[in-house]
Amino acid sequence: MSHKDNNQREKNIFGNSLSKGLTVIILIEIFLISLGTSSNSFIIPSSSHYQSPINMSVNQGSSIDLTLNISKINIERGNNFFILYGVTNKTNPTQYLSGYEFHLYTKKTSSNSSITLLNGTSSNFLGNFTVETYFSEKPLTVGNYSLFLDVNTTKGIVSKNTTYSIFASPQANVIFRFFPGSNLNVNLNQLVNVSLIIENIGESNAFNVSSIVQSLNEPIGINETIFPVNMAILTPNKRIQLNFTIKPTRVGLGALDLLTSYSTINNVKTLKTIQLFITVKPKLVVEFNPKDQLLFSNTTTVSVQIRNLENFSVIISISLTSDLINFNQPIETKAHELPALYTQNIEFIGNVLKTGAASLTLTVIFYDQDGSGSIPIFIITRIVLIQSNQIPPSLLTDYLLLVVQLLGYISLAILILGSVWLYFDKENRYKLISRVIPKNPADRLKLPGNSIIVDGSNVAWEIPEKGRANLNNLDLAIKTLKNKGFKDIVIVVDAALRYQVQNKDQFDKLVKEGKLKVMPAKVNGDQFILRLSDERNAFILSNDLFKEFREEFTNIDDKRVPYTILDGILYLHPLATDHKSE
Repeated sequence: MSHKDNNQREKNIFGNSLSKGLTVIILIEIFLISLGTSSNSFIIPSSSHYQSPINMSVNQGSSIDLTLNISKINIERGNNFFILYGVTNKTNPTQYLSGYEFHLYTKKTSSNSSITLLNGTSSNFLGNFTVETYFSEKPLTVGNYSLFLDVNTTKGIVSKNTTYSIFASPQANVIFRFFPGSNLNVNLNQLVNVSLIIENIGESNAFNVSSIVQSLNEPIGINETIFPVNMAILTPNKRIQLNFTIKPTRVGLGALDLLTSYSTINNVKTLKTIQLFITVKPKLVVEFNPKDQLLFSNTTTVSVQIRNLENFSVIISISLTSDLINFNQPIETKAHELPALYTQNIEFIGNVLKTGAASLTLTVIFYDQDGSGSIPIFIITRIVLIQSNQIPPSLLTDYLLLVVQLLGYISLAILILGSVWLYFDKENRYKLISRVIPKNPADRLKLPGNSIIVDGSNVAWEIPEKGRANLNNLDLAIKTLKNKGFKDIVIVVDAALRYQVQNKDQFDKLVKEGKLKVMPAKVNGDQFILRLSDERNAFILSNDLFKEFREEFTNIDDKRVPYTILDGILYLHPLATDHKSE
């Protein structure tokens, strides 16, 4: 072998060794990063729209593609639809790009004027925008529309468009709604102008339209009473606006329930119930300013001052919670009376569990005097730093054990992943890794968005505990939904659930911590869940079919997520509309 050939052979050997060495180093880096995430970070569900987001700068308009999809092509007027939009890399459509200015707008085919839906800057994920066809400043009338997405680049504007249609119900479709909304937060003796808007958005006449007060709970203070409302005929696109005022006479929770009805051309009677909720909070001042830094010790004290500025007493409770400090809650954490024009000082004494950045959350709950419900009027969070000059022996031992375990895991991972990467082809590597790290069953569910309303009473009764509702089901639901990627989770329960559970103290604790939203007495929890889902554009976790509300809420199947609890695992099932499309 010549000297030249020998040098080339040495270069090849060095190159191969360097390649394997870099591969092993990359594997170590990937494993170290994975230690700080959940096991699901290894798996990219095939149904996800958020795969491998990468921030990159693309200066060429020809280097990007646009994503523009509509959840429904034909939408009945009065219903909502969703738009998915994003900027992607043309060479890799799964990479969503950020930093591009975009304009999302719609235009009716028979009109030159357009309606701007959204202006902004693209983010490195697929955007989700809700369009309200009726309850908006510019309602969409019946007809054919085009939807446009324009993105500014250095090479000009890149555009994409699609089409959809708005149609009216062939029958009468009367909508009743309150303006400015169905939930009002007002002050004591404050005069508030409210309107009841009645409109027929269907294609045929509505007959015998009526609206009467079914029940009236204090503190409404309704003036200029306009009820009952009766009209013989309401023609298509006819709007009636009835104005009245509200002036609450005391603090608390109240609701105005209206029973509405109308008949269609086929003499079919349609009944609906709409509610106007009133919340009147007392004037309280809370001072909660813990020190920015605390020293690690056995106990720490946090002072809270609350002042009642009203000329009457109120019923409240105060609690303080923390992730790093275990507070021994004083008697004031239970419902108690705060006298008129009175200042109360409370000291919370807690045991510091460990050092770090501690989150302190103070919750003040106001209780309605007639016992119809309660609402949190203050939820204040402060961050304090807990420092220590030395680590306690018990914690030091725990840290050493943790380091030894991590070293063992790293060594095992290098051995397994290095062998897989170096000695298996791409297909065999995927098969082996998919067996070692199985997919979470919940990842198979195709769900856009990250908001969901939990029908807490339904979930609690799914697997009872000794013949009673089981609160552990709610904890299981929260863990599953968080693993699925939901960030906005609201649990709504009926007021009667407190008397149906095995442990009432556990129920009260969840309410005080703000984890459960308890409906006031005489309020239909199912109807509130459906209305809250529409307002927040959120899914609903429930096995209830909501049959009695399907005429009022026509998109229940688009958002209701059924589930099954089996062997301590909560499985999410596909939406009903997914089955229809298959």
